[in-house]
Amino acid sequence: MIKTCLQCKKEYKSRGKIRNKSGKYCSKLCMAEVQKTQSNWNKGKSWSKAQKEKLSKAHIGQKSWNKGTKGIMKANKTSIKKGDKRNVGRIVSEATRLKMSLLKKGKKQNYIRKPLSMETRMKMRISKLTNPPMVFKDTKIELKIEAELIKRGINYQKQTPLCKVSRVDFYLPEYHIVIQADGCYWHNCPIHGNGEIKDCTNKAKKQDEVLTFNGFNVYRFWEHEINKSVEECINKIKLII
Repeated sequence: MIKTCLQCKKEYKSRGKIRNKSGKYCSKLCMAEVQKTQSNWNKGKSWSKAQKEKLSKAHIGQKSWNKGTKGIMKANKTSIKKGDKRNVGRIVSEATRLKMSLLKKGKKQNYIRKPLSMETRMKMRISKLTNPPMVFKDTKIELKIEAELIKRGINYQKQTPLCKVSRVDFYLPEYHIVIQADGCYWHNCPIHGNGEIKDCTNKAKKQDEVLTFNGFNVYRFWEHEINKSVEECINKIKLII
């Protein structure tokens, strides 16, 4: 159906209603221009006493639209949503309670978490080692060791999982050597550690035992040793093929 736009006077093919304007305009832009010029019919209008009395009499005897609905909650999806604070303190009718209970049927209720078995913990640990959930950020001491390895032309790999027990800081594949850079605070250094973090020493010993048993030579350097002289730390490594 071809119509004429009331704003720009152009002919257009009607596509139905545009914002309940019955297709009187060719586009929303023309409709917006018309709305700019229009104003509310009662804007700036002053009412006389006779008109005010007439309006007040017209409302006499009429019931309020929300009369009798106070304290009754409508049973819809938004009102029964979990954590909805709008329903606090409201009285719910029996019919609404029945509807809410029917909607909750089949859903999982809060339960007490059972302790995980050792087998499950081991599987989770191995999965975390092989599939890390984050990108590792190099520490200052790791950057110093990396710079020294590059300087000497030694091939290395960073953050490599080995033997399903540890993700080592540096791995030299040509020599089967593992280099670990231990921070004095996080690994509880005997000189600078304050003993707040426990069991880190035993954990490191167990990892070293497994790696050594599988044919890897493990070298661990403390943070204060690397900061003092990273060259001396790398000199201690025996690069034997």
